[in-house]
Amino acid sequence: MYNFSDMQKLLAEMQKNIEKAMSELEAIMVEGESGAGMVRVKANGKREIISIFIDESLLKTGDKEMIEDLIAAAVNDALSKAEA
Repeated sequence: MYNFSDMQKLLAEMQKNIEKAMSELEAIMVEGESGAGMVRVKANGKREIISIFIDESLLKTGDKEMIEDLIAAAVNDALSKAEA
């Protein structure tokens, strides 16, 4: 059976391990894309979106709905890779 002091040490060690794991997740970078690479999204292992690239030629089409769909697809692709 653990005493209070042992429990405190165990909790401190667990906290340190959690912080290390979160730091490692933040360092993992993945990229999702759609529209043959016309939209690219970078995310980290914590499932945070880091950047979004939209090809200039896609913006010139003026097709707002298509651009929104491509962004959503690229984000979903990146986030699914971040989970893997």
